[in-house]
Order: sequence, then structure tokens, then C-alpha cells
Amino acid sequence: MTSIPRDTLLKIPNCRDPYDKINSAYSVGGVPTTIKSIQKLLDVPIDYYVLLNMGGLRQVVDSIGGITVTPTLTFQYEDADVVQGKKKTLDGKAALSYARMRHDDPLGDYGRQKRQRQVIQAIAKKALNFSNVSKFDDILKAVKDNMQTDLSYDDMWAIETNYKKAASNIKSDCLQGKNGWYDSTSWQVATSKERARVSKNIREELGLEESTETFTDDTGIAEQAIAGAEAIGQ
Repeated sequence: MTSIPRDTLLKIPNCRDPYDKINSAYSVGGVPTTIKSIQKLLDVPIDYYVLLNMGGLRQVVDSIGGITVTPTLTFQYEDADVVQGKKKTLDGKAALSYARMRHDDPLGDYGRQKRQRQVIQAIAKKALNFSNVSKFDDILKAVKDNMQTDLSYDDMWAIETNYKKAASNIKSDCLQGKNGWYDSTSWQVATSKERARVSKNIREELGLEESTETFTDDTGIAEQAIAGAEAIGQ
């Protein structure tokens, strides 16, 4: 499971500007453009997608009876009130708040991403332990208005039944960016080395050979953004 920071600088197909933040990809061209942008960024195939909004996350957690997490820091935010190192069971509202908090985390958006991966992992671990179709159907009914996917029902049931062991062996990673400043905007810039590292890890998990892509930036914008951030002391 790999997180990509929302402010990551990348090329977006059919975008007016040659570069933009990854969170603009969906507004430019929806799911197809988002998939193409990520495939270009990391040179990894994306065969299927699941789009789940915040309301859907809350409903998923409630439909499986809550999740248990071990917080890496102490904070109170909206419906989440947690203590570092102390296991906490969260309902849907608390899980959503736990995953959304950013400003009180010393790691900022990267800390939030880590908690989001933690929540998703907890959901997967619990959801994949259900073995009856009726419970599986209850989960899908709970999120049907907040989820979009190109997986068929049979595809999702196959994942539910065949990947139970995988739920306890989920590896977590993040595309780590450097602070960037370009065109009066702050960015997160993933270096060629970092893109290659993440690409290699994902492709290994998929049983694919290492990419031959160099992940270079022919325009020089990425380097300019990093230099710009250094110039203003970011």
C-alpha cells in the first residue's frame, strides 16, 4: 500500500499546464486521467480502481463494527481522542477524524497519510476475516452511494475469499517528496531516485521486472521547484 502526497508535482495528461499537483488530476479528467498520471509518475500498471469518498470511509468502518488502531501520537480532533501507544477502537466518525487530522501532526501531511494507511490496513484486516456472503453484501450496501469501482461483484468476492492471509502481511510505503516552490506555489517534488525506488518496490510485489524508465524531468521544472524552496528557506 503506497501513499502519494496530494501536492506531488507531476505531468497530468490533457492539462492546460505541463505540470500540476496530483490532486488536480481527478478534476482535470476524472478516474482515467488520475490513473494515467500515476502510471506515468511511477511506471506501474493499474488494472482496477476503487474510489471511496469520506462518507464511504465512515460507513465502511461502521459496517464492520469499528476498527482498532494503535496511535503513534496523542491528539484530540473532532470525534477522535487518542493516546500514543494505547490501542483505541474507533467507530466510523472517529476513524474519519483520525484519518483527517493534519495540523497537529509534526509530520504534517505525511503523518496524516501514515494514519490513513493505518486505517485502511485495519479495515482490510477486519473485512477480510468475514466469510459469509451476507456480511459481505452488508458492507457493499453500506458504501454503494459513496463508492465507485470497475471491479465486478465476483472480483470483489474473489478478493474477499482469496486474500485473507494478505491482510496480515500488508506493507506500507509513501512517495517521499522534497519541498518545492515554483510559480508562487508550494509543491512536493519526488526526485528521480525516489520515484525509481517506489516503482521498484511496487513492481516487485506485482512480480514485474524493474522499470527501465529513467524518471528524469526533461523540462527542469522539478529541479527549479526544489531550488526555489531552498531559496526561500522552506
